[in-house]
Amino acid sequence: MTSVVQSLIRVILGLKGFFAARPGMPAGILAAVARLSNFAEAMRALGETQTTGEARSMKAVSRAEEVRRYIWFCIIQPLGLIAADAFADDPSRKVEFRMTRALHSSKESFLARARAILAAIRAAEAILLEYGMDPGLPALLEAKLNEFAALPEEVTDGRRTRSGATDSLDTVTKQALNTLRRLDGLVRHHFRDDPATLAEWASVRNIPWPSGGTRTKAAKAQAPAADDTTPRGRGGAGAAAPAPRPPPAP
Repeated sequence: MTSVVQSLIRVILGLKGFFAARPGMPAGILAAVARLSNFAEAMRALGETQTTGEARSMKAVSRAEEVRRYIWFCIIQPLGLIAADAFADDPSRKVEFRMTRALHSSKESFLARARAILAAIRAAEAILLEYGMDPGLPALLEAKLNEFAALPEEVTDGRRTRSGATDSLDTVTKQALNTLRRLDGLVRHHFRDDPATLAEWASVRNIPWPSGGTRTKAAKAQAPAADDTTPRGRGGAGAAAPAPRPPPAP
């Protein structure tokens, strides 16, 4: 969830407090406030979905590295030492159990080579057992390879979840800003003869945009306009006067 959305949610909560202190508001204003409250809940939920999807993706990425290292250090590398002894006089057989760049190759290359080694293990299982290979090693290697192969899909699913939540959050945020803009007009008209309440409203409905220009184009377009009802805002009597000219030199 971006800081813009977090700020918008805080503003909506503030609006609810503003209207809770003023019972008897017109139905149109109350309906807009209720709509904003629903948007705030939706934005919270979508933000949580974003976080969950990202966490799921990152966890799968981390787990994939853990599984790759486990396969290499705890299965294939020890097996290679057993095979080197078992086929000491047959170099062509020894290379069947060897893997290079295990931790730096692509997922596809790693899987292809590891599965080829698994096939070599099963073909020479009787000999390798004589040299002390754990009887459960082939099944363990197969299980770990299947887990490793499935993890990229878990990464993709997590990213897809996050992306979908982000798109939905953008839509809800635009709708909330549209509603806030409409509510701003309704409130300013309702309290048109109450300057003190209008000043409080201007403060409450102001969205504290993060510094550094992080507002999205949609947010900029949909945000309530700044209050231009002061004389200065219209260039009237309160506008800044031009600086006086210095007197001519004698």
